Amino acid sequence: MIRLMPLALVATFMAAPLAAQPTEDDQSLLGQGADLLLRGLIEEVAPPLQDLAGIGAEYLPLFQQLAAEMGPAFLEVFGQIDSLSNYEPPEILPNGDILLRRSPDAPAWTPPGAEPAPAAPSSRPQVEL
Repeated sequence: MIRLMPLALVATFMAAPLAAQPTEDDQSLLGQGADLLLRGLIEEVAPPLQDLAGIGAEYLPLFQQLAAEMGPAFLEVFGQIDSLSNYEPPEILPNGDILLRRSPDAPAWTPPGAEPAPAAPSSRPQVEL
């Protein structure tokens, strides 16, 4: 009896993975279910996407005009900003002005094309050798 125990245990462990393997019928059912799900999603999403395409065509001239007039100004502003992570979120004032404040913990700002500011002189005496 004791000799049969390891054999029964090995047979049990080998049978479990065999029983868990899906059959071809299961795989085809899963494929059919996935196909039906994707078709349903496409049918739900298609009408709103067609509406968006119409809106884009309607407003395209406005966006082109905005890009032509404001594009250079935006490029100039973004050329002055070193990294957006160095700034706090924009603040809109009651008069409509928008402030972009630099974070207090941000490194010192240097204008583009300018050399970095020299480091502050240290208080330690320098020794020449």
